[in-house]
Amino acid sequence: MEYKGETIGKTAMDRKLALEIIEDVIEQPNCEVLVSGEHTSYIKPKSQEYYYRMTKVVNYHTTLVDKFTDIDDKIREQGNEERRNHHGISS
Repeated sequence: MEYKGETIGKTAMDRKLALEIIEDVIEQPNCEVLVSGEHTSYIKPKSQEYYYRMTKVVNYHTTLVDKFTDIDDKIREQGNEERRNHHGISS
């Protein structure tokens, strides 16, 4: 979490556990995955509607990935408000 440009808190998840959870969720129909990194949220949208919602409606700073295992970033635990990229507090 950043405040006035300074990182004031962050919690990384165990990478192996995070990737196991991601794989389980991806296998579920009608479920999408958003992985929070240090300065971006990683997505691999199954639908154009999800891509549009994350990038245009809720305005998350997103990076598209082919595989979540390719993420070279710590996978973070955080709440939804921390992912917004145009409001006072951002990730």
